[in-house]
Amino acid sequence: MDAATLRRARGWAVLTALSGILIREAGLHGRPGGKATWGPPAQAALRRLIATVRR
Repeated sequence: MDAATLRRARGWAVLTALSGILIREAGLHGRPGGKATWGPPAQAALRRLIATVRR
């Protein structure tokens, strides 16, 4: 895999994780479509992504 492909994959993963965090927030505030259980996996994924960039 080349560097550009890896960079795009990480970008998509960040967007997906941030979406999960927003869905969690909606769930905590009782908004339609919100799911509070989506937050912890999304936050864990974001932490892993940040850790891979710092290496």
